[in-house]
Amino acid sequence: MRFMLVTFMFILSSCVAEKNSLKLTGFDENYWTGSALAKVTSVSVVNDQLILNGTELSGVKSIQITGTGFNETFSIESKNSNQLIANSKRAISFAVSGIFSLIVSDVYGAATFPVTFELTDGSVTSAKINDMGAGEGEVLQFSGGSWGPAAIADSG
Repeated sequence: MRFMLVTFMFILSSCVAEKNSLKLTGFDENYWTGSALAKVTSVSVVNDQLILNGTELSGVKSIQITGTGFNETFSIESKNSNQLIANSKRAISFAVSGIFSLIVSDVYGAATFPVTFELTDGSVTSAKINDMGAGEGEVLQFSGGSWGPAAIADSG
């Protein structure tokens, strides 16, 4: 009986660990960080598709972008280790220079990357600008919270 009691106490005491004394072993600590393995180096929107470039992207399971008043989950169209192409389920627009969070999830967890969308040189052309009713000799002017046509002010 004494042997069973000592054995039982030994088993119980081996299950108790001091705070911060547990260590996870059996993995490369430099490789696994407890979050997604995917690393994103650039994000762009081309032909209404979200394109991510980086490393370890082939294991990505979901893509989400959040920001002030914005939350969209994207469906993955294609992916390989270095590039992922995703589509939105609806028409989207990003505020230029707005700060967003790109959340990339894989089987290891999720990682959040801050992203800002900026206009590239040459992306705004006259064909993409609405005249908003402006006629010959008028310009678009911002007044009272909205844009509208106005005559060019005489500077002379």
